[in-house]
Amino acid sequence: MKTPKKGFLISLLMIFLFNLSAQEADTAGLGYQVGYHIGSWLPFSIIVLLALLVLLKSSRQKRDS
Repeated sequence: MKTPKKGFLISLLMIFLFNLSAQEADTAGLGYQVGYHIGSWLPFSIIVLLALLVLLKSSRQKRDS
């Protein structure tokens, strides 16, 4: 890749990142509310799923031995 192309791509990336960070979140939108709700339940769901997997694995190991 030639240097002028690299410079152009880097400048486009910088402009995109600046515009992305300058936007404000629409907290009244349905998409934001759904994402917020899913994001609030996701860590709890992952912890419960991991605990269930550990319990299942330990019960299978006890049954096999």
